[in-house]
Amino acid sequence: MSIIHVNGHTVFANHLTRDSRVLDLGANRGAFAAGIRDRFACECVCVEPNPALRPVLTAQAGLKVVSVALAAQPGFVPFHVSVNSEASSLLGGDLGGWAKSDEIAVEAITLPQILERVEWSTCDLIKMDIEGSEIEVLESCSDTFLQSIPQFTIEFHDFCGITPGADVARVAQRFERLGFSMLS
Repeated sequence: MSIIHVNGHTVFANHLTRDSRVLDLGANRGAFAAGIRDRFACECVCVEPNPALRPVLTAQAGLKVVSVALAAQPGFVPFHVSVNSEASSLLGGDLGGWAKSDEIAVEAITLPQILERVEWSTCDLIKMDIEGSEIEVLESCSDTFLQSIPQFTIEFHDFCGITPGADVARVAQRFERLGFSMLS
């Protein structure tokens, strides 16, 4: 099994081909999606709620961009824009030591809804780095939905105190119960 690292995320490469579909949730500037696209020439969709990053993402050839946040429930939510774009989040306060510089309202949709939005019945890989919202988004998904996605690479934020380690352990146990292999 070929394991690769793309922009800080671990991926089983032999599950990806030119025909693969990849969602980059919390795309930021699109480095992960661009790395996957360049390596596999597959279809990548960047999901990023920060409107300031949309021009950066759309300037990259071959990447589709959807400007929404991922949440457990759809609607409009406050999005806290940080001076460090990698720390912008639906969570308020001081995220990872970076003060927020602005709060804007953004559309939020669920993980199954993003697949509907891009008109995919499933995808081959979901990269999730949504600054502390990973637990609630994953817990809102059914087991059947999660099992329909062959591969996830997720950055949980327990390392910086945003997400409790017990929450990460609970989600990891669920993924293992659903048949996923875990790497850390």
